[in-house]
Amino acid sequence: MTTAPGPANLGSGASRDVSARAKGFAATAAAVEVDVQRRSVRLVGSVRLSRGRGWVTADSATVDLNTRKVVLNDVQGSIPVQTPNR
Repeated sequence: MTTAPGPANLGSGASRDVSARAKGFAATAAAVEVDVQRRSVRLVGSVRLSRGRGWVTADSATVDLNTRKVVLNDVQGSIPVQTPNR
């Protein structure tokens, strides 16, 4: 995972205006908080996750780094579905 934090540092484990890319996904958020002990990342404020033409936005998202599961809160989005060939 690569990150590009903005200029403002919120303190230990947190940054403002962040973006990250991992395994074909891109994520942006107003702020990110990293909990090393719990191995989790919390994205807060104007969260946007995208992959290809699909995207979702949320107020916040929590990523469990152990299981790679993502929990989104207050979600909207567009997920294109390819028509099957017959």
